[in-house]
Amino acid sequence: MKAPTLKADPRRLRLESIIPTSEAITLVMTTIATAALCPACGGLAERVHSRYERKVADLPWNGTPVRLKLCTRRFFCDAKDCRGRIFTERLPSVVARYGRRTERLAEALRLLGCALGGEAGARLAVALGLGVSADALLSLLKGRLPQEGRTPKVLGVDDWALKSGRRYGTILVDLEAGRPLALLPERTAETLSTWLKGHPGVEMICRDRGGAYAQGAREGAPEAIQIADRFHLLQNMVASLEAVLTRSLRVLRQAAGEPASEELPAAATASGETGSVTQTAAEKPLSARQLRQRQPAARREARGVRVRMVHRLAREGLCLERIAARTGMAKATVRRYLGESVRPAGTRGPGQLSKVTGTFRKYLHKRWRAGCHNGHRLYRELAERGFAGSLSSVQRVLALWRVLLPPEPKRSKGRKASRDPTPEQPPSPRTVAWWFLGEVPDLSQGQQAFLERLQRRCPAIAIARQLAIEFFRLVREQDAAALEGWLRRAAESGVGELRSRAVGIRRDKEAVLAALTYPGSNGPTEGHVNRLKLIKRQGYGRAGLVLLRARLLAA
Repeated sequence: MKAPTLKADPRRLRLESIIPTSEAITLVMTTIATAALCPACGGLAERVHSRYERKVADLPWNGTPVRLKLCTRRFFCDAKDCRGRIFTERLPSVVARYGRRTERLAEALRLLGCALGGEAGARLAVALGLGVSADALLSLLKGRLPQEGRTPKVLGVDDWALKSGRRYGTILVDLEAGRPLALLPERTAETLSTWLKGHPGVEMICRDRGGAYAQGAREGAPEAIQIADRFHLLQNMVASLEAVLTRSLRVLRQAAGEPASEELPAAATASGETGSVTQTAAEKPLSARQLRQRQPAARREARGVRVRMVHRLAREGLCLERIAARTGMAKATVRRYLGESVRPAGTRGPGQLSKVTGTFRKYLHKRWRAGCHNGHRLYRELAERGFAGSLSSVQRVLALWRVLLPPEPKRSKGRKASRDPTPEQPPSPRTVAWWFLGEVPDLSQGQQAFLERLQRRCPAIAIARQLAIEFFRLVREQDAAALEGWLRRAAESGVGELRSRAVGIRRDKEAVLAALTYPGSNGPTEGHVNRLKLIKRQGYGRAGLVLLRARLLAA
């Protein structure tokens, strides 16, 4: 929008007078031209029939509304074959036919509607002195949809949700110019094929792994090169690796609960203590039956700790949702714990010890000096040696020792490494998948040992990790020559999820090879989908396809 002068069009209008009032400024203007073109036949007419006035709103002056009083004319058309004998003078650069706003004011309102929508745009327009309703703003926006430009050579295709879970559309983006081209009402092969047939000349089509878009591209532009999106290739591989780990949840729990090695360095003992601890009867490993007998008591104690923690957070004023987020529990579990009575922390059950003393304390100190600071792990090791106390008694001892620990070094940027695996909180399959792929830069010794135990217990997981890392490498380095060898090894791996992934890649092998050959990416299309979501949320989800198309494409 450009407004270089106070007059809407100084080449066609002449200012006669200015009438200021407390509510608005009125500009009286007359036309300059001595003749006008007949809209019916295009002939030039000079004979004036009559004059009349038009009142039109214009851009405000410093927030004060401006009104134009246009003194325009009617002309006789003297052409014999013209069906219109009398016509009114047209001012297309000033105001549209039957318009009540100047073109530059309408353009300013369209820009507001494009950026903010109806209600928000109307509020800002009133504050700026433009004075328009939300409905009128949206009508202006939908009344002039942008025209489609040239057919792009590189086209990005992706889906978007008009009604999440129910109705989806298709967005088309010119990847060379970086701007959206069209919003299609469906995400079917027929819709894409019809658009491509009506816009010949597309040379490359970047898309996701959806079969509908692949079929639509083949039917609508059979000569175009289809490029699979590399991000979706990597995302699908992570999903396959996560599926392998999900199928092996029992192995994950077993690997997380496997005790640490008992071999300790000689320097691990504390000064003033004996260099080796004599194994007494209390330190001998318990039988499976004895461990099963002690497990219920340990579980009850651990549950009591959680119940007391929930009640303490509730006394501090935290709501149920905040307590669930702080503790990592489900809201139903927190609600159940809040309904239970709190057992005092100092009470003891039969056969339990209140303190960690004697040989158990020496062993605990030895393991602490060796670098093991995980309370759950240390408690399990003590329980296997006959300790009948509770987890909280061990944690109370460790809490005093933690004060003397040096501050933990800051981790480098990247994915945040989670805590060490424990039987109570084994890592999720997704977390282990990212550990395997090396996306967490600083893994602790406990996490590295867990990954080694996991691969040793389940060879299928080790094979899946190796193939996933190799696939990430060939995609990131765009090593198209290594794809066939990877597909062959995945098919012969014996891992069902990877075999299925290899079958899917072979089905779409040409597009995958193009992704490993050409630099094209569907990332800009994903960015425009994200912007489209923002526009939808600004309208509280009530915007229809016409309004979304107007706001997205006009921007």
